Amino acid sequence: MEAISVVVVDDSVTVLLFMEEILKQISKAIPLHFKMFSSAKAALLYVDKFPSDVLITDVEMSEMSGIELVSKVKELKPNVRCVVVSSLTTPIDFTNAKVAGADSYLIKPVDVSHLRSILRLTSLRKNMTT
Repeated sequence: MEAISVVVVDDSVTVLLFMEEILKQISKAIPLHFKMFSSAKAALLYVDKFPSDVLITDVEMSEMSGIELVSKVKELKPNVRCVVVSSLTTPIDFTNAKVAGADSYLIKPVDVSHLRSILRLTSLRKNMTT
């Protein structure tokens, strides 16, 4: 089974470390490689240059919002599955994420089982087409 490539973006080092631990756990069951970024611009450059299957991004970041990042990633690579993670729970936040092209919206703290399901589905889809 071919591993999926996951890009995680959050300007909080604490959140990145937490997400790294979650992805290490998930990678025991689902083959995946992941790259962590504290800069949305650096993540965008990475996604543009390297194959990526999933983008997981925070909404509120200093240099570029996660909503803007999702929109730009979808312009460059429409097949990248975009997951927005936020503590914001209003309907307008969810709507903005969907309009930008987000495939999923997770509320912080991240539900590990929900993230695992998203990654498992992505893995199955990728390996059905290869």
